[in-house]
Amino acid sequence: MSALLHSLMFHKYFRVAVIFLLSGIPFLFSCKKNTVEFPEIAGLQKVETFDGGFLYKTNSEKFQVISLNGSYRQMGRQYGYLLRDLMAAYYNDVENIMLSTGISINQMNTYSTTYYAMQPYPFKQIMDGMVESSGLGLVRQHIVCSAMSMMLDLWPGCSSINVWNDYTRDGNMICGRNWDAVKGRFDLLGKYLVVVVYHPGQYVQNIAEINYVGSVSPQTLINEKGLYLDLQSCQLSDTGFSAGRLPSGYLLFSFLLNSSSMEDLSQFFTSSRPGVSSLVNAASMTDSYCFQWPTYGLQQREPDSAGLLVSTNHFVNYPSGWPVIPLPDDPEKAVFTVQRRENLLNLGFQFKGQIDAVQMMNLMDLTIPEGGATFPENEEHYATFYQIVTLPRELTWYLKARNYSDWEKIPLKNLFH
Repeated sequence: MSALLHSLMFHKYFRVAVIFLLSGIPFLFSCKKNTVEFPEIAGLQKVETFDGGFLYKTNSEKFQVISLNGSYRQMGRQYGYLLRDLMAAYYNDVENIMLSTGISINQMNTYSTTYYAMQPYPFKQIMDGMVESSGLGLVRQHIVCSAMSMMLDLWPGCSSINVWNDYTRDGNMICGRNWDAVKGRFDLLGKYLVVVVYHPGQYVQNIAEINYVGSVSPQTLINEKGLYLDLQSCQLSDTGFSAGRLPSGYLLFSFLLNSSSMEDLSQFFTSSRPGVSSLVNAASMTDSYCFQWPTYGLQQREPDSAGLLVSTNHFVNYPSGWPVIPLPDDPEKAVFTVQRRENLLNLGFQFKGQIDAVQMMNLMDLTIPEGGATFPENEEHYATFYQIVTLPRELTWYLKARNYSDWEKIPLKNLFH
């Protein structure tokens, strides 16, 4: 090969190399610029970061908040590592609680194996990711993920009230929610409540939920568009069970992933049926409905008044053809569902135009004998274990675990982005 040819080829490849390197410079800078750092969130304390996930605590340090990013398996790995200590402590308490009620380790293992098998692929991926990083191992991690559902052998409770328009001081939506269950198993577990923010990708909505640590059964959720859902049992009205259907928690999660309006939500509810009967109060920034969701149908129930929607644990104003089971005459056996609903309606009417976040917290603190919906401490069978007030427009939660914390503010807006 001649010297001239060598020279021409050298200059050709040199130019190509230079062009390649120069074209890569913006890419290199953009990667550095877009690297997600541990963001400061006003109202939260930074604790730890791992593999693109972030752990915070509320200012009182009562509750932990995690922000997860990436694939479902990546988010599971982040979750498992960042909350490894809390999940280990939770496992120990759950094991002791279940053993004390006569449930053996083998029975717990059997339940958790079945629970894992019934989950759709994304939730299995979250659980698999947790196994990789939490240090609990597969068996104990699966028990942690299924523990909340496993301990709810009876699910009689929960109350919800949404107010907006003329019922609130500024017209904006405010949602109040009590999470109730049978006394005993959840009595000392308030410290294990966590707020989890999922960022699954650019083509779906980011979602936040409140639940017991490690649980993959969402019940109280909101997405970045301010669409809010809370799930309540309605097995008092329909005891049916339909095996093979997707878990309700996953359905709600998937609905919010792909919804930016109440119309979107309505379409998803219409096309799905739960395995067990439920009520779901849904709210956007401007309107609210109750999706009465038995195993055999669906009704999008209108508000009780223009700006007021209340749900407890029985169907109301349902279609005439529904085979709804009559409530027991004994209010105790009916879990005081009628009284709780009437109390919340009365509070809505009484404080119409005066309700803001603080007033809603005060109303949710009222016990049933005081005219509210919260179970009093001396109630023999049932208890209110935690409470949530939601401001969809502000993307803000207030969380209270009874006998553990006061109302704690959880700012979500900056966590969503």
